[in-house]
Amino acid sequence: MSAAGTTLPKYLRTISGCVLTASEIEQKKELYKHSFESIYQEHVDSKDAQLELFNTLSKHIDTYHYDHTFPKEGSSLLHKASLMVQEDLVLMIPDNNKFFLGAASLCSPSNWSLTEKFNKSLLNLHEYVPSYKKKIGSRVDNFFNKLSPDRIFQRFNWSIYESSSLFQPERSKADVERSKSINSTNAGDKLFLRVERQTIRKLPKTLSIVFTIRVHVDPLSSIQNSLSLVRDLNLALKNLSKDMKAYKSIDQIEKPLKGWLENKIKILS
Repeated sequence: MSAAGTTLPKYLRTISGCVLTASEIEQKKELYKHSFESIYQEHVDSKDAQLELFNTLSKHIDTYHYDHTFPKEGSSLLHKASLMVQEDLVLMIPDNNKFFLGAASLCSPSNWSLTEKFNKSLLNLHEYVPSYKKKIGSRVDNFFNKLSPDRIFQRFNWSIYESSSLFQPERSKADVERSKSINSTNAGDKLFLRVERQTIRKLPKTLSIVFTIRVHVDPLSSIQNSLSLVRDLNLALKNLSKDMKAYKSIDQIEKPLKGWLENKIKILS
């Protein structure tokens, strides 16, 4: 429920990922082999929540995807669960009306570090998000506490990246440096739309919160022939606050991005 999830234009919600389903699972397996600590963390207190999530997911798959093959790999139940789906899985564990990042399989990080964020509260997870502490933090905690287990919410988050890679960890978003070679002519080929679809659900027994995160990536050029899409993205860019542009590192590429969008609007109008 981060402030980084600035209202997403409807068109961005329809963008499909450029990575095939099977290949995403294979990418997860490779990351587990070579970057395990970077993508997987768990606290001992998360075991019951892992079991509840695994059972819930297994039941759903058995019911609606009967031809699905369950993975043999996995050092824990969350590890196994993460190889059943394309989504990243994050468990927020309750403690005295607060929620802490108690376990996660995060194979598609959007410029943040799981090892740095692990075991932090919601407030501290979002410490660098503009206005989160002052305007949003207490409301999100309250939302989590009051969330009914029979309801599932979704939200969308978007940004602009220079790479189509799903795995993009950084110690901090402030460490991201954009290329100086991007201009209004080549922005369509050098930049990518990155959209996160997140779902939020409370597990009825442990009362832990499950975040699922599915990342979709498309080249910016994928919208260049649609006037409505280009206009919507241009409007979304204008509506971002100065602080949010800096947080997303869009401020470093705003001029060429804006130039590319405005040029496409002129051509298509």
